[in-house]
Amino acid sequence: MSINSDFKKTNSSGASITMQHYIFAFVQDVINQPDNLKRSEQWLKEYCEKENVNYFELNRQLSSFFELLEAYRKTNTLVLYRFLQLQAQACFIDEERFALLRIQPANYEFPRITADMGTSCSDKNTITSSHNGGLVGGHLIGL
Repeated sequence: MSINSDFKKTNSSGASITMQHYIFAFVQDVINQPDNLKRSEQWLKEYCEKENVNYFELNRQLSSFFELLEAYRKTNTLVLYRFLQLQAQACFIDEERFALLRIQPANYEFPRITADMGTSCSDKNTITSSHNGGLVGGHLIGL
């Protein structure tokens, strides 16, 4: 399965390891020193030109990341945290580097789900998801 990306000006998708490190350093710099944003953006643009990466697409993805980060810091919801992780991947920031950004996950207790949810139902007229081989109401737990 190939993933099409508008990041590379050529037909290949992805970014070099060096570019990924630079993007991560850029994000860290913007988070830690937001007053240097213009200078950092200029450097990113120049680096994108050297690496043959579409600066405007990358900048759009990074803008979405920073907007999500701002919204997450205001609300501290688990859903926004998950979207922030996904958006980081769209900006070539893997899970390991994302953890280094020290963005604290929302404090959320997941409900316990038993292996066979149908065992608690004793009414033989009630059909449970375990009888049909699937989980009904998955949207309620974020699936």
